[in-house]
Amino acid sequence: MSTARIFSGTPVLAGCLLAGVFSAGCQKANEPPRDAKATIQLRMGGKPLTNTSVGLFSTDYGNVAFGSTNTGGDWQIAEALPIGEYRVYLVPSRGLQARRVPPACLNETATPLRAVLQPGENEIQVDIPSVP
Repeated sequence: MSTARIFSGTPVLAGCLLAGVFSAGCQKANEPPRDAKATIQLRMGGKPLTNTSVGLFSTDYGNVAFGSTNTGGDWQIAEALPIGEYRVYLVPSRGLQARRVPPACLNETATPLRAVLQPGENEIQVDIPSVP
């Protein structure tokens, strides 16, 4: 049986469906071009927040990037991202609990931490308050 017959003998419909499947992961229909590159520098009390899992959340696009900071507290995001405002949040871990990170910073929708990405290279320092 050919693929065209599975779709009621309409090869055009089959082609459209396959094109949609292969392009689904590239870019969302309402998403602007991915023109922003970013390095996020996490600091707490002026010191680098090292080996920490971090994510970027957009109210327009959802979660768009995840990664970890290096020994200098920097997270260089490998892929280009859509320009716009993002919420920066930390992924909960035992190490973060010991550092006394505010609970809101561990939630992608409640975090007060923000990063605004412009076209081109962005270097953004995010200062995380500590709980007394």
